[in-house]
Amino acid sequence: MMVCKVRGQRRKATKAEIYTSCRRSFRSSGRTSRAVLRAMKRIADALLLAAMPALAHAACVGLNVPPNATLAQIQAAINANPNGATLCFTTGTSVLSGYIMPKPSQRLICDPRRTCVITGNNTAIGGFRVDAGTSGVLIQGFVVKDFAKPTTFPVGCMQIREGGLMQDNEITNCDIGMTIHNGATARGNFLHHNRCQGIGGGVGNDMVLENNELWLNNTNHNDGGVDCSGSKLVGSTTGATNVTWRNNYVHDNYGQGLWCDGNCKNLLYEGNRIENNSGCGIDHEISWSATIRNNTFLNNGADEAPGQSCYHGGSICVNNSHDLLITANTVVQNDGRNGICLNASTRTETASWFPHDLANVTVQGNTIKTTGPGLSGLTGNASTNIVFKGNVYYTPTATGMSWQYYKSMTRAQWQAAGQDLDGTFLLWNGNLGQLVAPVLRISQ
Repeated sequence: MMVCKVRGQRRKATKAEIYTSCRRSFRSSGRTSRAVLRAMKRIADALLLAAMPALAHAACVGLNVPPNATLAQIQAAINANPNGATLCFTTGTSVLSGYIMPKPSQRLICDPRRTCVITGNNTAIGGFRVDAGTSGVLIQGFVVKDFAKPTTFPVGCMQIREGGLMQDNEITNCDIGMTIHNGATARGNFLHHNRCQGIGGGVGNDMVLENNELWLNNTNHNDGGVDCSGSKLVGSTTGATNVTWRNNYVHDNYGQGLWCDGNCKNLLYEGNRIENNSGCGIDHEISWSATIRNNTFLNNGADEAPGQSCYHGGSICVNNSHDLLITANTVVQNDGRNGICLNASTRTETASWFPHDLANVTVQGNTIKTTGPGLSGLTGNASTNIVFKGNVYYTPTATGMSWQYYKSMTRAQWQAAGQDLDGTFLLWNGNLGQLVAPVLRISQ
């Protein structure tokens, strides 16, 4: 038996220290294969997550809702109290036959956190429903699970509106875990094993999604290129504007990781960790301005076989969008799949609120590691002002076809096309233990 432990420290070990300790343990056992290195990373992740403290909340002070309350009891307590009241739930299980509907600015809090189970027992449609105009609601600390698929609004088991906050909830086995709308925030939630999406919604302005974990969503394995995925926001005719995805952990979902589709504007994808999603890690599709920065990606896009063009996606995917900056990301694909891929495709949308081509995209200062036939670059129709510059590439050979500028090409051809004239090009054999130091520098 091998124990991964960091010795001689009073402070909490970092992930890197745990990883190094695990690596030494595996080496001493004589096992250093690529599969083992991947396993080491997962062990380090698990140990780090286990060591993290739970979100700290002050004790709930307000009207006490009895444990195991029925829907009628819960709704009666809500209705009997004014806007802005705090309702304190405690340990127990409430089996619903419909929706809990808060009033404006009410605070619904489970204390202790995640000990209050709200369930439909796989037969009822329900959860929390917050209609338009019901602003400022807080829903915090619940476990919401096992609701049937709705046929009308609301489509998520939880949603809020302007100025509202969904915080520190666990949502599982819903069709869509939660939906976010104009002026709302989702923070610190754990959304997993939902049948279609972890998070949906999107129409409106000023939405923040931060410090959430989305894991193993789209358990039905619906087409990950249509709607179901880890998450999907849709701007539609009104648009989704000023949306921030920050510091989320998005992994092992069937379909895309973070996805904004159709008239999304002024988005920020920042500080997210996005791993092992079967579709694109981030997909910005037929939309407008966005910044994708300081994110970490590992082995996304397993839906597509290695050797496919950028038309089929990668870890970062941009399709028919305008005015993007993609910078300071780390993209690691040691499975032969693609890194950063831009696609100008022929589509059927004709409305003016969607872009109809690819334009004004800068890909700068990223670190991109690919193996085998993995590509980064541009494909599809003619595009305007597409610039790759100052990126650092790790590829398996010095002369391989690791780039695409409408066709697969070598580094020399890529630079002859005007891309990454100031880039750095290094060799990498795909070993996840070499994420920092290269094996060999390719002379320029």
